[in-house]
Amino acid sequence: MISFSVLATACGSDDNSAEDATVEAPATTVEAPATTVAAPPTTVEAPPTTEGAATGTSLKGICPDTIVIQTDWFPEAEHGALYELIGDDYKVDGDNNVVSGSLIGSGGASTGIGIEVRSGGPSVGFQGPDAQMYTDPSITMGYSGTGAAATFAKTPLLSVVAPLEKNPQIILWDPATYPDVKTIDDLGKAGVTLN
Repeated sequence: MISFSVLATACGSDDNSAEDATVEAPATTVEAPATTVAAPPTTVEAPPTTEGAATGTSLKGICPDTIVIQTDWFPEAEHGALYELIGDDYKVDGDNNVVSGSLIGSGGASTGIGIEVRSGGPSVGFQGPDAQMYTDPSITMGYSGTGAAATFAKTPLLSVVAPLEKNPQIILWDPATYPDVKTIDDLGKAGVTLN
């Protein structure tokens, strides 16, 4: 399963009134770098909508001015819903593998803030979004597969949405290096470590 994960920054409000629905994750201490991570309170109420109407929910002052999302690979079909959140004013920065623009809501309505989608994989030297979120505080959310999240047990993340029910991953191996391996089960019998 792939999920968006949040580290230390998210849309939230400092107002903790009884009218707000507040969710807070327990604080977690991380060894390297030594950082205390807690999900801030989050309160966003959508106004009533009229069928077919583009109504806006202002996130200005609730969320960062720009939500930064780090993907796990080049732009691909699995990221389609994410790119649909970017308004018609989008800009493509091919040198840095970034697409940015206005964050839009239902029916194309303005939210009053921006969104930046950063490509992962080869674009960032194959460093996982999990690790990047700990080294780059400007990243609001990142794609994280279940396997990667389990691997980074000492750098915990808070999952907020699973855009896919199944993680579309594969395992590749070089048949010249492993000539007797024909199945994934054979990899296990050969003692090959998978990560």
